[in-house]
Amino acid sequence: MAMKQLRQRVSRRRAMALLGGSAAAVALAACGETQVVTKEVPIETTVIKEVPVEKIVRETEVKEVPVEKIVTQQVDRVVTKTVEVEKVVEVEKVVTQTVEVEKVVEKVVEKVVEAQPAPMTQNLLFQTDHTSGPRGAAVDWALERFSTQFPHIVVRYVPAPTQVEIVYGAMVAAGSTPEAALMSGWFAAQWYTADAFVNIDDFLAKQDDYNPEDWYYPGDSSGVDFADTVPYGHLGGLRGKQYGMPYQGNTNGQHINLQLMEEAGIQWPTPGSWHLEQGFLDDLIKATDPEAGTFGIEVGGGNGGSWTQWNPWGWALADDPNIMYRSADGTRTTCWDSGADRGVRLAIDMIAVHGVSPKLGESRELAGEFRDLFSAGKLLTARNGGAVGSTIGRVAGRFPWSMAPMPEGPRGPVPHEITEQPHMISNTAALRDTVEASAQFVLFMAGPEVQGRIAIDRGSMPLRKEVHASAEMAAGPPERHNMWKEYLDQPDARHRQMAYPAWLEWINSWRNVDAAHAGDLSIDDLMERSLARADRVLEDNAEAYQDLKTYIANA
Repeated sequence: MAMKQLRQRVSRRRAMALLGGSAAAVALAACGETQVVTKEVPIETTVIKEVPVEKIVRETEVKEVPVEKIVTQQVDRVVTKTVEVEKVVEVEKVVTQTVEVEKVVEKVVEKVVEAQPAPMTQNLLFQTDHTSGPRGAAVDWALERFSTQFPHIVVRYVPAPTQVEIVYGAMVAAGSTPEAALMSGWFAAQWYTADAFVNIDDFLAKQDDYNPEDWYYPGDSSGVDFADTVPYGHLGGLRGKQYGMPYQGNTNGQHINLQLMEEAGIQWPTPGSWHLEQGFLDDLIKATDPEAGTFGIEVGGGNGGSWTQWNPWGWALADDPNIMYRSADGTRTTCWDSGADRGVRLAIDMIAVHGVSPKLGESRELAGEFRDLFSAGKLLTARNGGAVGSTIGRVAGRFPWSMAPMPEGPRGPVPHEITEQPHMISNTAALRDTVEASAQFVLFMAGPEVQGRIAIDRGSMPLRKEVHASAEMAAGPPERHNMWKEYLDQPDARHRQMAYPAWLEWINSWRNVDAAHAGDLSIDDLMERSLARADRVLEDNAEAYQDLKTYIANA
């Protein structure tokens, strides 16, 4: 019988008189595993009075298991006896008390089973430039959900600075990168050989719900396998060594102003009828009215957008259906090989010959408060990479619009390219022993909950396959929003071959054709100079490219 507090030590002799020479043991509870047993001894003429006794338990809850009561025969008087309690378990402090006893009740204290300790709290730093608008809304939602499901992982969110890749480069050199960060798909390739990022394949292999086939593979971004040929297997899921997880996808989609279509008498395109140099161009001409400030398309814009439009046109018009940006061995720039230059030539002619695009420098004034010509209702068609959330807010129901099919070349629609911005795990996670926590975070951000939320906010394009088949993706605006799945399921999609240590320097050497748009250079002169610069970058980085391949092979 456990007793909460016994105030006086009682006499052993008087206890023996009460119990008729037998001994009674009472164990006082202490920390850890304790068992208390009290045995009844026959008493000739004594009724033992039952007294409630509280347990003395330190920190750990102890269960009481009731057993049968043992009661002596009923008598007509109560005898009060003093008993001595012997200590069975060592405790920090033992006190005794004289009590009246009417009934002896045997109780068993169950074995104490201590709960497993809670996971150790870990803190990690996370940076992203998705800080406002629909992208920021998705990140805020995701961080709140993550904190609920993984309360032991505390994510310290710090908005990324401007010129983020330059700053991250300085951080890598200084050894101060955040454990997890949203980065451009090309950024990591220049830092892998410096051990700047952590391979998380072992972590992913232990996750029961991880299936690499759940995502479209954007190609050499969060993971590396040097996919430099067509088809490159984007429908088969993630592959190669993983140093992060996909987050924000992009592809070269297109949307269309349905009001301008109707006003210009343009019919919805049917397969085989929207050739780049025929039906598509004819419709752009119909929608163009310079006096009203409306145009069929916008092709200018230098590094910011035009190359992502006309380069895929070149793939559709090329004689070689498997043309890529550069050769697989990294020695030649091939973006204009085998007739693929027809794409950039067509883009130049959109302004100079056909007049269906505004000239360089005219867009801002024409767009006014709406920031872009399509949102202002001034364009029939506009390229879109997957993020329609901001356009939804700017259009704000002023005119109906829809996702649209891609124009076509001789072999079918313009091929899509798929890219992404992944969340990467830096070597800071290894230094701080937070690799698993960081990997858990980026896996959550790539998972169905967050990717499903992106389908609602629409600041990015999800890369999870099941999200593209969801009702959220199908809902407008814009109409036919789930056409993204049609784009992504195209078997001959390309990617930007970002597993190259000087990717940005190389692509900047040839992608700006503004000089030709402005008439300062002929397109032939521009292409000749651009290709010479581009191939010189490849030559200068041949050794670094081989070092990258060796590093990934041995990782």
